Amino acid sequence: MRRSVLSVSQCRKILGPSCALDDSEVEVVRDQLYSLAEVVIDYFDLHHRESIRKALEGPQDHQSNDLGAN
Repeated sequence: MRRSVLSVSQCRKILGPSCALDDSEVEVVRDQLYSLAEVVIDYFDLHHRESIRKALEGPQDHQSNDLGAN
């Protein structure tokens, strides 16, 4: 769960004066971006764990994966 979330005021500073969204729309965009960030972080965390697992396994014989290769 999130510890802190940007306020609507902070989001408005980031979006700049030309932003025509009302506060509820800013909240929706903010929440969607937080959700996207969680997905990206989870993906990279999983990728990082997989990389560590492979490194700990050491070199493997990849010839068994080459079906029919000579």
